[in-house]
Amino acid sequence: MKKSTEQVTERLNYLKAANLGITKAIVIVFWLIIGRKFDSYYGTGAKATIFCIFMAIVNIAVLIWQQSKQAEQFKEKPQKLKRHI
Repeated sequence: MKKSTEQVTERLNYLKAANLGITKAIVIVFWLIIGRKFDSYYGTGAKATIFCIFMAIVNIAVLIWQQSKQAEQFKEKPQKLKRHI
C-alpha cells in the first residue's frame, strides 16, 4: 500500500513540474509576442521587447514562488482520510 502511495505522489510531483514548465513557456512566448508587436507597430527599437522579457522573468518568479508556497502548505497540513459510516 505504501509503495503505491509513493508512486502516485511521485507521478503527481512530475505532472506538477511538467505543468509549471509548460506554463513558463507560454508566459515567455506571450510576453515576447506582445513586445515584438509593440516594437514593430510603434518602431521603438527593442525597448518594449526588453521590458517584456523582464516581465516574463517576473511572472515566472511569481509562478515558482506560488508553487513553493503551495508545497509548504501541503507539507504543513497533510490531508487525513475520514471514514463516514
